[in-house]
Amino acid sequence: MPAFHLREAPPGAAAWVYDALHDLEVANTTELMGEDLAIAAEWNRNNHADERTAIKGLLVALPGPAPEPAAVGRFGLPEVPAEPSPILGTIEFSLPLADNRHLADDTYCQVDAGARRQGIGTALWEEAVRIAVQHDRDTIVAWSDHFVGLPADGPRLRARDGDDELPRDRASEFALSLGLSLAQVERQSRLPLPVP
Repeated sequence: MPAFHLREAPPGAAAWVYDALHDLEVANTTELMGEDLAIAAEWNRNNHADERTAIKGLLVALPGPAPEPAAVGRFGLPEVPAEPSPILGTIEFSLPLADNRHLADDTYCQVDAGARRQGIGTALWEEAVRIAVQHDRDTIVAWSDHFVGLPADGPRLRARDGDDELPRDRASEFALSLGLSLAQVERQSRLPLPVP
């Protein structure tokens, strides 16, 4: 019996999908950064429903085999069920409609810590690639989160553009295993308040 199967969350999917996505983001950002940096479930729900400038995709990995029958979504996968289910992993992407129509953009994959190293991230990525090709996209722009406070003497990955680099951590090793290359680094800095 397969350990997981992939589903599609269409715009307007059941609220439990966005609540579970939020919970996954909370767990992953807390693990990586030490605090909750997740996007609110309501913001995600509204963002995925707004397709004025891009087709939005959200694929999820759910436990066990795919039940039959299930309604098939616009990307060719069964749609998420109405009843809540644990989410093992997700991939989000957008297919721009006005300009940059060669891109599958804003691609972001995450897997629950207890479900890693089981092929979930790779399966989600392969589906996103399939969908990009079906929509005549020749470039996928993906992003990942990294904690750059790791020791500077560890293995690093240098960006093609700019002078920045990232640690060779779990996320960068996964991206490299998929054949991706690091184009550029976007840094998020903080100033704790109040300032003395």
